[in-house]
Order: sequence, then C-alpha cells, then structure tokens
Amino acid sequence: MEEIYCAALADLLGHGAARWVPRFHEAFGSYQGAYEASRAELTARGLLSAGYPGLLQQLSLPPAILYVKGRLPDSEQGLAIVGSRKATDYGLGTAASFGRAAALAGIPVFSGGAYGIDGAAHRAVVEAGGITVAVLGGGLEKLYPSRHLRLFDRICEKGALVTEFAPWEPPLAPQFLQRNRIIVGLSKGVLVVEAGARSGALNTAHIALDENRELFAVPGPITAATSQGTNGLLKQGARLADTPDEVLAFLQDREEGLPKRARPRQLDLFPELKPEEKPRARELIAWLQKQPGQTLDSLADAFPWPLDQLSMLLMELELAGRIQRTSRNRYIAV
Repeated sequence: MEEIYCAALADLLGHGAARWVPRFHEAFGSYQGAYEASRAELTARGLLSAGYPGLLQQLSLPPAILYVKGRLPDSEQGLAIVGSRKATDYGLGTAASFGRAAALAGIPVFSGGAYGIDGAAHRAVVEAGGITVAVLGGGLEKLYPSRHLRLFDRICEKGALVTEFAPWEPPLAPQFLQRNRIIVGLSKGVLVVEAGARSGALNTAHIALDENRELFAVPGPITAATSQGTNGLLKQGARLADTPDEVLAFLQDREEGLPKRARPRQLDLFPELKPEEKPRARELIAWLQKQPGQTLDSLADAFPWPLDQLSMLLMELELAGRIQRTSRNRYIAV
C-alpha cells in the first residue's frame, strides 16, 4: 500500500518528486501520512509556505506547489478577467476598461497571460500602474506566448507570473485547462468578457461556480460568435457586467450603494441533459477538470457505471462542448 501512496505523491509532485518525496516521507513517517496530510499539517512541518494564498487553499484541488516570479498581492479582493483568444475590438476594449478600473481601485487582476482578452486585461492594468498576475500553462523557463515576453516583464514589476508546473515544463494544451482553477482560486470574482460556445473561458466559468466564486459576464452582440458563450451564461443566471461599477462594488463589499438586483439563480450547467443524467455529468466534468487527459478505460475504472451509459454521456457532453476528445482519444474538460 505504501508503494501506491509513494507513486501518487510522485505523480502529484511531477518533476519535483525526486527532491520532495523523500522530504515528505521524512516529515510524516509514511507516504500515506504525507499524501493525506492537511494544509495546516504541511505548513507546520515547513512543507508549505506560510505565504500560500488563503483563497487558493479553499480550492477543492489546490496546487501542491506554486512557482512564482515576482510578488503575489496580499489582497483577497482580486478579479479574474478571462475570455477568448480570438477577441473582437469590442472585447479587447471592454477587457481593458474593466482592467483599468480595477487597477485604479487598487484591486489586483488575474488572468492567463494568453492572446486576446487576457493580454488586453493585463496590459491595461500595468499601464494604469496596478497589480496583475498571469497564471501560466507551462513552466517559468518556457514562457508562452513569446510575443508577450515584454508584457510578462512589466507584469513582474508589481505583480507576478505564477504556475504549478516545474520551470522546464513546456506549455501543453491540457495544462491550460488545468491552470484555470488557479485563476479562479486566486480571485474573489470571475469576469467572462467574450467566449464562444466552445471556449476555454467557459471552463473557467464552470470552475468558478463549482468553487463558489461570483460569476460575471459581459453581454455581447447576438450575431457575434464570441458572445454566444457569455450571453448563454447571462441567460442561465450569471451577473450582468455592463459597467465596472457593480463588479468593483462586489469586490469591495459595498453592494448596498447600487441598485438592487435579484440574486442570480443557480446556473444550470447542463440544460441539454436529462435530469437524471446531470449528477453524473457534474461528477464526470469535475473529475476531468482535476485529472485531464483520461481515456475511456481509465474513466470506466473510476466510475462504476454501465459502459454504454458512460459512453453515451461522454458523447452528449462532447456534442454540448463541455468536453473534448483529443487525437489520442483522451478526454479533457472544456
């Protein structure tokens, strides 16, 4: 049994396993004890920095290790701004507007450092003299995209680059979905500016709901493909973000000064599924968010459901744009 926990620790720690697994074993006396240790126990034994962000510890699956270049903000009022890489001028301008407003209000902005909405939000914050953090899908020695290297340097002047991947890890597609939970975990609220019907930003929105973060969406033209996802979130109950005021008010705990709005109902994340399928769909999506790149066989081992029902559910979620099947027949959440 100890061998299994040793292997699980090594898988969790990735390329840092050779250095860290022995230290975990020494601190707890067994691999099982180390694997099952709480955050408080890890901190007490010096295996988790006391500076580990408090909000991030609230995630259902917080990263075991964070690599940071720069300095993480102390504030827990942060705003995540996410959206399409292939953004329109409308989306880019809106992301910049919200980013600038947050910076001027002293609120840190978190995003993914990518092209499009991410880059526009980061750039607006640094130009306004604010603090922003880019959460990366690869290691700090493999910065991506390369066209943002100058932007990354400017981000580090007051904010930081953050990743859970070892410095030499290249940026791979499943890792960008995996890093989305860290963007959510560092933030009090999540703003989706533009998102297509099958956008990675919707993955971030779903994680925000799963992790009990407030979700905002910017409305867009009904004819724009990049607004299908955000308009869909609004129809399902996300909070309307037509100006920065309400978003900033929520982050600063001063909503009483704004016009009253009905609290959004719980989003139905699977409107296309039958009611009896939805609990299984939530469970399956949550599993793929935490462990992307699963095969049908590995999912069948994890879920004791009839294989035909599992296959049908995977197909329905794939058609709905909630999961993708890679060229190697591995499934990832979207």
